[in-house]
Amino acid sequence: MNDDSTTMLIALAVLALGVVLIAYGTARHLLGFNPAQPKIKPILVDLEEVPAICVLHGWGRFHVVVFRQSGNVHAEHIETSATDALSRALSTFRRAKIDQARVIRNDEDALHFYRPYHDHRGSSEGKKVGWVQISRLV
Repeated sequence: MNDDSTTMLIALAVLALGVVLIAYGTARHLLGFNPAQPKIKPILVDLEEVPAICVLHGWGRFHVVVFRQSGNVHAEHIETSATDALSRALSTFRRAKIDQARVIRNDEDALHFYRPYHDHRGSSEGKKVGWVQISRLV
């Protein structure tokens, strides 16, 4: 082997390694892997229990986003306290006759919960309330 072919082989190996690393990083990003956010197992609770387990508290601006099952935004609200934001989210769930929720994020900055089952009934499929995200605005 001469020097040109050895250099070309090393360059191809480095290029292949770079492509593999980029593909791996992109796949992790698209799948939602975030090492800074600890993984928690979703817990099923009654709606009346959500205020008791909620870590989100205090005053400030809170962004409440209600999503439909289809993923589209159903409603957005800005509240001035965590209690008001939680009340707004829970009233939306109660109005939709959802009496349980799966909490998937519960920390000082956000509370995310969704309906425990997907409703597949008729023409209204996807139009029903799916989940709520309450986030503290800075």
